[in-house]
Amino acid sequence: MQAMEEKPKRPFQFSLRTLLIVMAVAAVPISWFSYKADRQRRAVEALRKSGATVAYRNINSTTDPPLAHWRYRVISVWLSRSPTESDVAALQALDGLELVLLMNEPEEKLARLRLALPRCRVQTWSTLP
Repeated sequence: MQAMEEKPKRPFQFSLRTLLIVMAVAAVPISWFSYKADRQRRAVEALRKSGATVAYRNINSTTDPPLAHWRYRVISVWLSRSPTESDVAALQALDGLELVLLMNEPEEKLARLRLALPRCRVQTWSTLP
């Protein structure tokens, strides 16, 4: 019998096992990023239904640009009425929130909201610099 001729190995050849491992490793950060984007999208929808205005980082418009919840962080929210419990929950879901502006709220409500949002500056329209 003649020895079987060996075929040259193609470059970048990999096994199915390697492909599955790479896909599993890549799925973890993609799912985490997708979860955070969906959480922000749901929070913005809830706030807008209650009449709030939402501003994104590096965008001069208050309307949503395409894929805003994927690419941009919400940095400020303006509420023209007293926040409800669902508003506070939506505000807590926004990770990069820096400023919440409220209309003529008493100091007790501001203090409670500051406790609920410790990394965020909470002000009324009258206390703006």
